[in-house]
Amino acid sequence: MAFFRRNGLVIIALTLGLTACSSQEAKTEIQAYEVSLNGESIGYSVGKVDESWIENNTDEDIRLELEQTPILEDVQTLEMEKLLSKIEDKYETLLLENIEEVIELSIGERSWILGSEEEACQVIKSSIETLLDKDVEAVVAIRDGKIEVSYLLQDQSVKSVEIIEPMTASVDLTDREDVLPVEQAIDEITKKTEKPKMYEVQAGDVPGTIAQDHEMSLKSLYEMNPDLEGRDAYVQIGEELIVTVPEPEMTIRTVETITYDEVIEKGYTYQNDDSLYVGTYKTISYGSNGSVKVTAEVEKLDGKEVGREIVDESIMVSPVNAIIASGTKALPEKGALGTFISPLENYVLTSEFGPRWNAQHRGIDMAANTGTSIRASDGGTVTYAGWWGSYGYLVEIDHGNGFKTRYGHNSKILVVVGQVVSQYEQVALVGSTGNSTGPHLHFEIMINDIPVDPYLYME
Repeated sequence: MAFFRRNGLVIIALTLGLTACSSQEAKTEIQAYEVSLNGESIGYSVGKVDESWIENNTDEDIRLELEQTPILEDVQTLEMEKLLSKIEDKYETLLLENIEEVIELSIGERSWILGSEEEACQVIKSSIETLLDKDVEAVVAIRDGKIEVSYLLQDQSVKSVEIIEPMTASVDLTDREDVLPVEQAIDEITKKTEKPKMYEVQAGDVPGTIAQDHEMSLKSLYEMNPDLEGRDAYVQIGEELIVTVPEPEMTIRTVETITYDEVIEKGYTYQNDDSLYVGTYKTISYGSNGSVKVTAEVEKLDGKEVGREIVDESIMVSPVNAIIASGTKALPEKGALGTFISPLENYVLTSEFGPRWNAQHRGIDMAANTGTSIRASDGGTVTYAGWWGSYGYLVEIDHGNGFKTRYGHNSKILVVVGQVVSQYEQVALVGSTGNSTGPHLHFEIMINDIPVDPYLYME
């Protein structure tokens, strides 16, 4: 007797050697085999039977048994085909006892097995409300396998809500062990997993910043783009790279209407002034910024903004231009005049000359915006123009008679060594290079290389 499975059913094949029955009227006993499934007798058969199928085909749900026993000769024994048929029917009945009707919820390319339509609705509702960053209540119903979702919008700014991926709910039959708990299904749907996406290289991108922006390691970026490693400096704008983006299984698109105030930057009007030297500017009026109330429609995917369209702008306050006097007076003759002017027209004094931080501050710190013009305090010859340690970009001018000035932390140098400059002439632009905590000019006046307080010498 051999045992095997066919079409999901257990099949027993018996090889029988038939024994001749006695022709005597007296009933006699014969040896037979009783076949049982889960303790219920299926029938008897006679002949030699291979019992190895018991060990090979018994599991915790379906227990197959074979027992040799004497029976009276008039007890009905089964033909091979009938015995097989009875075993198949009984085995299928036992299998169905472990099968139940379930709902297969599909979102995009993934699916989850849930116990009922009510559980499927609960999973969808909780997933939507978890992923949204707004106070929105989802109402979910399933009709004929179609999932219908409506929304109670507590926040009136939300215009629309929709799920991007297609969703279906179908009835299926499966083993009850395959049914997921509701909380596990919600967690799997809303938990962000790494998914590959194409990214187009932008100006200023390098592999390190691309990896950082997409919350992935540089090693992972190289593994996904094997030809990238070793040519970091040659990444081309517009080149497409594979990156990973953390995304949930469900993507929710919302459109919200928002309003906000935005600054209108003031402009600048320049007026020529022949009382000021060329390169010198003086503020006549500071002007003021304006403001505009903006109404915009913001598109979000799972709470993250992906697009914005301006639908209305209303000017609340009009900007007023600043008026700046621009010098047109010719610069003094090249070389020193023996007087010192402030190198900045407008500034805030942030650190004076003298003791500071247990050391001697060699000059004064004059805070101004990056790019502000720096003027030569007096005419003279440029003796240094370049990087100098903690000074950052530095300009040094020799004015003769032992006098020198230094201009430190510049963002840009406008002169070269050996150049003769006039008082008021631009020599650099304010910056924050070197040992600096913000944009400012470090200004020194030295006599015989000994620093003195600039305020004692500036006009």
